[in-house]
Amino acid sequence: MHAYHGRINNWNLLTLALVLLDYLCIVLAYGLALYIRFDGNSANIPPDIQAAYKGSVFNYAWLSIAVCIVAGLYKFDWRTVGYGLIARNSLVVVLPIALYWLVMLRVFGHMPVSYHFVGGLMQFFMFLCSRMGCKAVIIAKHQKRKSIKCGNKSIA
Repeated sequence: MHAYHGRINNWNLLTLALVLLDYLCIVLAYGLALYIRFDGNSANIPPDIQAAYKGSVFNYAWLSIAVCIVAGLYKFDWRTVGYGLIARNSLVVVLPIALYWLVMLRVFGHMPVSYHFVGGLMQFFMFLCSRMGCKAVIIAKHQKRKSIKCGNKSIA
């Protein structure tokens, strides 16, 4: 193992950016689900449902990120992201979504089913897009380095 010398490398920055992006994706996914559920008009959202959303989504986002950390979704080789990550991501995202649904039902009472369903789907797809987007960036950087090492000749 290498000793930590107080430096932050690119992988740490990428992981930190991914954690922040995941947090934003969760809050945005459920916010958009609520907005869509009430016909794109925030004035139509009842105050009790707004309060339930605001009182739960931020804690849920941290819980979901904690589950991702425990499952090791932030500790993998970015160059080998593939179908295995999609399978792990599927399992890791479904567990907190189900838990969130149950906690919301118990603590705040009834929330619209579409809120949980659409919010969960958006969260899942945003997670996948962020992971695959990171892989695309890494592949592009690798291809750029490869072409530079070969004397700026493009390699197909």
